[in-house]
Amino acid sequence: MSRLNDFKSIIKLSTAVEVRKEFGGILLFETDTDHPYTTYAELTDVLEDFANTTDTYKMAARIFNQELSPSGISIVGDASATPAEITAKLDTLINKNWYGLVCTDNTTATITALDAWVDDQEKVYVVTTQTLADISVPTSKRTFRGFHHAADAYVMEGLLSIMLTNPIGSATAKFKKVLGVTEAVLTDPELATLRAAHGVTYIEEMGNLETTGSQTASGEYFDVVLGEDWINYNMEKEMHDLAVKVSKIGYSEDGIASLVGVATNVLSKAALQGIILIENNVPQFSITSISRSDVSQVDRAARKYNGIKWFAYLAGAIEGADPISGELAA
Repeated sequence: MSRLNDFKSIIKLSTAVEVRKEFGGILLFETDTDHPYTTYAELTDVLEDFANTTDTYKMAARIFNQELSPSGISIVGDASATPAEITAKLDTLINKNWYGLVCTDNTTATITALDAWVDDQEKVYVVTTQTLADISVPTSKRTFRGFHHAADAYVMEGLLSIMLTNPIGSATAKFKKVLGVTEAVLTDPELATLRAAHGVTYIEEMGNLETTGSQTASGEYFDVVLGEDWINYNMEKEMHDLAVKVSKIGYSEDGIASLVGVATNVLSKAALQGIILIENNVPQFSITSISRSDVSQVDRAARKYNGIKWFAYLAGAIEGADPISGELAA
């Protein structure tokens, strides 16, 4: 019997693990040892530094052992770090090559601190809690949290791996099978409370083990947050790549057109990936720019151009249909 009253989702399970270069990377912060920031390409590499009985290894295993395996994860450790010490350490690592944060410490105080910290960053924080009340603690759109009764389930950490190894925009976080995770134990009233707070858990629904939601602590959808960050990052990167490639971007109509061309390219890619809506094979975005003559002399002298603006419709996703109306006649 259905507990969510959503349509059936069928997840393809492959026995072969494919390594996929993910958007950004995952940083695992552990609080059991003092461990330098280290990047691991495979789970076997993690085993060289962490026993398979440790929380660090178990969390790393959940991340690596999904249908698509990330190209690597980074791990840093600060033994018995307080929440304030964790965020202070993260400040020193802010420019390292990582995007998604997970932590072996999922106490209320640490969840609260990391939620506040990530809200000011262009990163995301993902956590699985064993305390239902903690689902309502975070408030940031950048905090994606879920519940599972088992401390070593790490369902949200596995879900993060799935979301980052798939092309950003191509997948919603709901209806996903997280390999290695059993069904969470909670009552229907607890499930209703969890969903009302935009929390995620993992249950059997219509014969499938699957994640139950895709919203972050603020109510925003996780794939939308990822899509926004993907566009921002690639817009900045491709603009920079253009500046490096050419001898200079002239402050002329041709130079402005080259910037518009970069913006068009990034938004077109975003549409192909499923971030931006496509209707009748046409990506639904528009870009405007101002001519050189309309830019102030002050800005031209400072070599600044702020005349590009774009608008796009999100592709979004359908995660339910209520009601599906029909009529039977004799």
